[in-house]
Amino acid sequence: MLVPCWHFADVSAAAPPPNVAYLFSLRRASHPLHRPWNQFWRSCGHDTPFRVFCHTDPDLDPRRSDTPSIPASAPIVMQGSFAGSVIPEQVKIRRFGWTMVEARLLLLQHALQAAPDADFFVFLSETDAPIADCSLLLRYLSHRAGGSFMQSGKPFGAGGGGEPRVTVPSEAKFSRVCPRCRDANISITDYRHGPGWVALWRSHAQRYVELAPTVGSLFKEEGGPPGIPDETFWTTLAAHHGFHLWDHLLTHMAPGSAKTGHPHLFMPEEIAALKPLPLAHQPKFFVRKIYLSGNGTLAKSESELSRLLEASSRSAQRTIS
Repeated sequence: MLVPCWHFADVSAAAPPPNVAYLFSLRRASHPLHRPWNQFWRSCGHDTPFRVFCHTDPDLDPRRSDTPSIPASAPIVMQGSFAGSVIPEQVKIRRFGWTMVEARLLLLQHALQAAPDADFFVFLSETDAPIADCSLLLRYLSHRAGGSFMQSGKPFGAGGGGEPRVTVPSEAKFSRVCPRCRDANISITDYRHGPGWVALWRSHAQRYVELAPTVGSLFKEEGGPPGIPDETFWTTLAAHHGFHLWDHLLTHMAPGSAKTGHPHLFMPEEIAALKPLPLAHQPKFFVRKIYLSGNGTLAKSESELSRLLEASSRSAQRTIS
């Protein structure tokens, strides 16, 4: 069974479904997994609004694609619910740089202005895919108003994020590592680093956009919080401003390379094993990263994801009935 009991004793089926904005950062002119995503959105229900926004790489050639299912000889278009989703502003996303945050802030700005108002804003990429029925996601989110989904993150001195492990971290040591933090009133108790694949509650999303012009340079320039900006910006400001958090992600990632820190790449034959991922207290509705290279790999992954979503839809119907 795809979805075990989530202990929904306190959950009413009559709770209004939230409006969700799906924010994608793409390195190509089309989402290679558009078929499973559109299958997922069809399961949201006809009366449930949702919006899709995409940021694309400014250097991409719209007539080229490295995905085998899309002919390189034809212009690439956004399919299904991806149609009309590309925002006009673009930044060149550089690995481990501030530009990933910058692109996501651009996505948030557009999504916050769209009608109807979105309640949650989910960050995703071209290697992410849905693994559960949309109705289950909406049912879960309908009783999680007021909080954002992110891992609260490791504090300073816990290791990782480009910061060395220490036994007893101190404010003085933190000030040496982040000399500009004091001017921004960011203390050792505020600093956190964790995955940037977060889902934001609306008021939190608004606050990030408001704060970016004044605190963005802290995370962008030398002398700011240690670590990758996309893994410190969201978590550190959430801690500093006391945002209510559901201390988990909606996206599943498996450990990958210890050397690079990149998550595991899921091959087509591994997708079926993702069935038990929606757990009792911290369910996962998306997965990253799906392996996209190689002849026929994309088509096989799409087929396996389609089967997974069909099984989830049947399970959702049984749960609701």
